[in-house]
This record gives sequence, C-alpha cells and structure tokens, in this order.
Amino acid sequence: MSFAPKSLEIDPDLAKKLFEEGGKILALDVPAGTEFGLDYKSWTVGDRFKGVKFLPHGIHMAYYSSISKSTRDVGPRTAFFFFTQGPEVVVRKWDCDSEDLVEESDAPQRERLAMAIREFDPFLGTYPLESYTTWHNLTHFVTPAVVQRHQPLDGKLSSVNTQSSLVDMDADKVQEEPVLPEAMLVMPESAFRFTEIPRKWHPSNATSNAVTQSYMDKTGLLKHLLSNEYANNYKALLGELQFAFVSFLVGQCFDAFEHWKTMVHLLSWCDSAYVEMPNLFCDFVATLHWQLKETPEDFFIDIISKNNFLCTTLQRFFSGVADAEGVSTELTYRVERFRLFVSDRFQWDFELEDDDDLPVVVEM
Repeated sequence: MSFAPKSLEIDPDLAKKLFEEGGKILALDVPAGTEFGLDYKSWTVGDRFKGVKFLPHGIHMAYYSSISKSTRDVGPRTAFFFFTQGPEVVVRKWDCDSEDLVEESDAPQRERLAMAIREFDPFLGTYPLESYTTWHNLTHFVTPAVVQRHQPLDGKLSSVNTQSSLVDMDADKVQEEPVLPEAMLVMPESAFRFTEIPRKWHPSNATSNAVTQSYMDKTGLLKHLLSNEYANNYKALLGELQFAFVSFLVGQCFDAFEHWKTMVHLLSWCDSAYVEMPNLFCDFVATLHWQLKETPEDFFIDIISKNNFLCTTLQRFFSGVADAEGVSTELTYRVERFRLFVSDRFQWDFELEDDDDLPVVVEM
C-alpha cells in the first residue's frame, strides 16, 4: 500500500484541532519504496512523503525496512520508540551512508524544522487512528521509564541484532547455545536490557521443604523481583511484558519474544500470588488477552509446536488459579473468560487432559 500524503476526510475544524494538539514525526529524505510503519500499521512511502501527523499522546514505535525493487523482498527491520505528550515534533532524517533514519543532531536545525511544520503539512501522512485502540491496549503500561530501562543503549531495535538461547521452559533445562559467527554477535549497545529472571531461586537460608516449594510456586521469586527490580510497582513489570511483546510483534526482535515467554512462564507459576495480588493478575490476564488477540491463530503452532509452550503454560496458570483457595471473584471471572477466549481462538481444549496432565490441541 502506498503511503499517500493525503489528509483524512474529516471536518476541517477537527483536522485543525488534531494538527495543533497532536504530535508529528518528520522523516525526511526517506527513499521512495521504503517500508515505513508507525505503531500498528505500515506503508510503502512515495516521493513526497515527509512524515506523519495527528499522533495521539503517548508511546509510539516507528520502524522501517528497505524493499528490493526487483524481487520486492523486504529487508531487515529497524525500529525505535518515542513519546508525544503534546504538539511537539520529532525530527528524523535519512542517512544514506548508514541507510538509517537518524535523529537530527543539530539542535537549532531541529527547532527550525519544528517551527516550520505547517509547511510540511501537505506531505505528512495521517496517523491510522482506526488502529490506535489496539496499539493503546498493547502498550498502556509502557512508560518512558520502561523504555529507557529496557531498550538497547543505542535506542534502536534491529531484527538482525537478535540471538537467543534455546530454552525448554517446561523441563527447566537450557540447551547448549550454538556458536555464532562474529558478524552475528550482538554488540552491547544493541542488546536489550531486560530484567534478569533466575531460572532457579529460593530465599537464603531456606529449609529443604521451602526450596522444594519455591520450585512449585514462584510467588517468592515474584515478590523478590517486585521489591528489588520494580520498586513494588507491578505495572512496571507488566510494562516490561508489553514492551517485550511489541518489540517482537512489531519490531521483529526474537530476543524480545524469548523474554516475553520467560515472563509469562513466571507469572503462570505463582499460586499464592493469585490470592495475594489480585490486581496484578487481573491486569496480567487483560494484557495477555490483547496480546493473543493480535497474534495469528497458527503462530504458536508454527513457532513452538516442539514444546507447546503457551498451551502447557496456560494450563498451569488456569489450574493454579482454580485450585488456589481464596482467589477473588473478579480474578476467577476474568481467568474463565480468558480461558474460553484462548480455547476458541487456538482450538485448545483445556477441559480434557491426557496422561501427562497437558491440554489437548483439537484437530480441525
């Protein structure tokens, strides 16, 4: 789809209000034919493209890839997060040497371009407001602090700067990592800075029974992380979960998907916390609902069929909530609605269990 710099067919007074109050991003000198995206929609840009207007306040992700003129193959994706809280203008320009959309380093020039934003109006595409609700529900816990803490030091996400250990979540075993060529290794400034979640953890001086219990119920680890990594703010934890998901779904960074799996696994093994922290898990269920709603129906079959990660992990979560005594009515209700949604979308039957206490994947 070509990105035509047309104005939305809306009332002129509303368009004026959106222009004056909404954010804008200037993306100057981007070569025609480049794939350019903002949040949940992407386009192929034309010769007149200069950026996007009418941005709602909050977090956004811009991303771009070159497209081969001969084969139409799309190249690796590069992305970056930014925030708008008013009518400010984000200024980026295409650097031909690095083939990257870089920040305008000259502060006076940035100011001049921002002041002249009305001159760019005919060349600005309109933000896809029809998809904003989806984007907001995928990112509403992601704050500037969350992005600053977890994004790579160079501020860029790249689909080619990813490498991941092969992890078998259910068996708690780490497979040997392949040795990668030097050119494929991730430089420190390009690596995500996710919270380290120990695979095995128990309180110091714990009894043998307490150690065993910590493997069955990871509430202790969750409390440890909330206290030491998230300042007892569970929304920061869910912000990292959302950050990881959109970094994979939109940014195409596989390392982020691996971290998302690790966080989902942790939160699905916290039996005591389902009683003690109902607000966290009500929001966790809502977060997962929106994430899985935007995931292709065959995605987990293609990606994780070898260990059926999501199916078995959610089975553990559903049974943990069902078996815990004292779970709030609200959380019980939300979990049941979520279970029905997942069962319908992915055709997984959590009512039937095989000999290994695993959910059945229904063949259609």
